[in-house]
Amino acid sequence: MAVDGKILKLAIPTVEELHRRYMSFVNGGGLFISTETTHPLATEVYLLVDLPNETQQVGVEGKVIWISPASARSHFRHQGSNSGVGVQFIGTNAPVLKAKIEKILAGRASAAKPTLTL
Repeated sequence: MAVDGKILKLAIPTVEELHRRYMSFVNGGGLFISTETTHPLATEVYLLVDLPNETQQVGVEGKVIWISPASARSHFRHQGSNSGVGVQFIGTNAPVLKAKIEKILAGRASAAKPTLTL
């Protein structure tokens, strides 16, 4: 996979924040990353993710599958939404990150809690 220097870093300090950013409805899992930088759809990136209560950063290849432009902010202010991209996990480490996230969220995530995606 050619990433062309597109590295996105995401530190997720709490389980609640992880719930807000995790995209369970995406095949293989994904995360919403807040950014003002433009990343066109299908752009390949490399994610470096710090998960809550984990000591080691997880790296995973990803692909931009969702774009929330800055102009969308005012429409979703009630959800705390902001500009950014949704990145689908791909590559060999994708199942590892997905499993870690789902283990952290097990029994804690609620569909009634607002997220930055759906």
